[in-house]
Formats: sequence, C-alpha cells, structure tokens
Amino acid sequence: MNYIAFDLLYKLGLSFDDYCILTMISQTESHLLPNNQEFYKKYEDLGYIQYLKGNKSLSERVRISAKGKKALYSISKVDGFIEAEELAEKMVSLYKAYDLSTRLGKFNEFISLLSWFLKVTGFKPEMVYKVFKDNIGELANKGKLEYAPKLTNLICKHDSVFQHKLTLDKSTLYDWFCTSYEFGRNIKLWDNMDKKEKYYVSVVKALPLKKMNKDDYFTGSYEGDMKQIEKIRAKILEKLREPTIFAINKK
Repeated sequence: MNYIAFDLLYKLGLSFDDYCILTMISQTESHLLPNNQEFYKKYEDLGYIQYLKGNKSLSERVRISAKGKKALYSISKVDGFIEAEELAEKMVSLYKAYDLSTRLGKFNEFISLLSWFLKVTGFKPEMVYKVFKDNIGELANKGKLEYAPKLTNLICKHDSVFQHKLTLDKSTLYDWFCTSYEFGRNIKLWDNMDKKEKYYVSVVKALPLKKMNKDDYFTGSYEGDMKQIEKIRAKILEKLREPTIFAINKK
C-alpha cells in the first residue's frame, strides 16, 4: 500500500476521496467517473486537471495537469521526502545562479541523499540551506567556484565505487556545518541520544502557534509564551553540551 501524507493532503485542500479521484484521472480511468462538469469543478479551480480537445465525453477528455501530478507525487512520498525535495530545488536553483549546472548530478538521487542527511542529523532544512548558501557564496567571493562539489557528492562522496554505505565522515556538507557552527565530529546526533536528551531537545524546539485565540496561550499572548519558552530553553541548553546541532528554530 502506498504511503499517503495526510497532513499534506489536507493542506492542499483535498480529502481522501479527492486523492482517489485524482489518482483515477492520472491513471486515465476517468471513464469510470461521472460525465458532469460540476463534478470536476473543484479540481479544475485548483489547477489539478485539464481537458483534451475533441468530441468525446467530458470524463474521457479529463487529464491530470502538471500541478496535479506534482501534488499526487508529493502526497505519496515517505515522511521527510517532501521537505528534502523542496530544499533540493532551492539548492539546485542556487547552483544554476552561479552557473554550476554541470555539477547538479541526478536530481532524484540528490533528493534521496538529502532526505537521508536531514534524517540522520536532525538539521532543519532552512539551516542546511543557509550553510550551503554561505559556503558557495564564500567560494564565489574567493573566485574558487571550480572547487564547488557535485551536489550528490556534497552529501556523501566515497573513495571507491565499491563503497555504498552512507556516512557523515564522507560528507562535505557536514564538514561545512562543523566549521560554520564550530562543533566537532564527535557530537551526539538524535539517533545516539538517550531519552532524557531527546526530551530536552523536544522542549527546546517547541514553539507556540501564531494567531491563536488569546485564551489558547498559557500567558495570554504569543509574545508572552515565547518569553517563557526562551527562559526554559536557556536552562535546558546549559545541560546540553552542543546546542547548535539540534537546529533550533529561534524565530
């Protein structure tokens, strides 16, 4: 059974029934659906379908659009893949802006590697992009863009084609993190933490939602809750040797 990212499904304004209908259209089995313009209006308004020209019935002419294909593709990807894909697109765009298109590599392979990197490090995508952008910018400023690595090699570059296991020891991107945030390679990542350390990190990363009702905040306001969280966060960070590795969102 395919994985379905229900949170993304609802974020896109779709229900499970909508997902099934769009999948039928994508598989060109829409002849099983009603021949009714109103039935397709929602998907047409969202830009998820289009129609072929001709005299055939509506249900036979309806097709999934490029936007619809991307939506179905994203919804059926495993947890963590979507944010990796969005990050990969930004990183590719930056390489193209620096005229480094010959060093992009295979996009799908890069997404998979990036998804692995995010999972094993626990770094937030925005932090990864910042470190990436800063380091590529530094190479450009020094006139050394010829040293910019191929994107797939940026995540993990093995010494031999016979090596396949992914490891941070061979990661240029991880090296950039170690330099940018001034921590050593012996830091503790999420998978190596004990329950107490994971609890601390979970609290440190907690943020109140914006634009809630006043009564929904512990202190009566977003700003008040943030101040209290910052106080708790400061005490917890004292207990954690390397707080920067946890990609804390300070916004």
